[in-house]
Formats: sequence, structure tokens, C-alpha cells
Amino acid sequence: MQNNKNETSKAITQAEISARVSSLFKYIQELNKLKQKTILNVQDYRWQLWCSDLPDDPDNVKLIYQDRTDEDSVVMAEEQNNTLLAVHKEDFQSCPVPPESLTEWLKNDDWKDYRKDVEYFDEKVVTEIDSETEEEYNGPLVKTTF
Repeated sequence: MQNNKNETSKAITQAEISARVSSLFKYIQELNKLKQKTILNVQDYRWQLWCSDLPDDPDNVKLIYQDRTDEDSVVMAEEQNNTLLAVHKEDFQSCPVPPESLTEWLKNDDWKDYRKDVEYFDEKVVTEIDSETEEEYNGPLVKTTF
């Protein structure tokens, strides 16, 4: 008889635990509803882009409508997976080489990487070469600024 009482109390305990877990999940669900607003209108989103506002660039942007005809289906056979918008990323072009008159002012080759800031000399000591004798001018050094 005492064995039955222990089993009954365990069953009640399991039922209580199940009820508490269930009420905890309901509480979390209601709390989530308070924190996250359900948006029912597209205009209420932070931003939106309409299909008509997409750039007209058939080589790089393809808008695949789901209501196409059989003729369109043959053309769009590669888009069988439910793709709605496909955008082709253009090949990256390397930075143009600066003129030689500017490369003297650059401290390193960071100009080749668009993610880095270009470092350059604020001042540069320039020596003049005599055009007749092609020797360095022995006068004072000239400082020029960028």
C-alpha cells in the first residue's frame, strides 16, 4: 500500500513538473510577443525595395516571376529552384596604377588594396639635377609639400 502512495506522489510530481514547464514556455512565448512586434503591412518594415525599383540590368539582375508561361519556363529552366531574385556580382577590377609623379609620394603599396588607407609622405626632400651637366645641384635642398 505504501508503495502505491509513493508511485502516486511521483505521478503527481511529474504532472506538476510538466505543468510548470508548460507554463514557463507560455510565459516565454507571451514575453516574446511583447518584445517583437508582428508586422502586418510591408510599409511598416524599416526598409523595402519594390520590384519596379530594381535596376534594369538583365546581365546582372534577374527577377524570376513565379507566374511565367510555358515558353518562359523553357528559357528559365536553370532557375527551377524557387529563386525569385538572382544578382550576379561583377568581377572585381584592380585599382588603377597612379602616375609615377605620385608613386614617389606613396609610403608603400597599400594603394592596391581598396580596404586600406593610402599612406603618403607629407613632405619630401627633392634635389634638382642640372640639365646641362646632369649632375646634382649643389645648392640648398628644396622641401616640397604634397
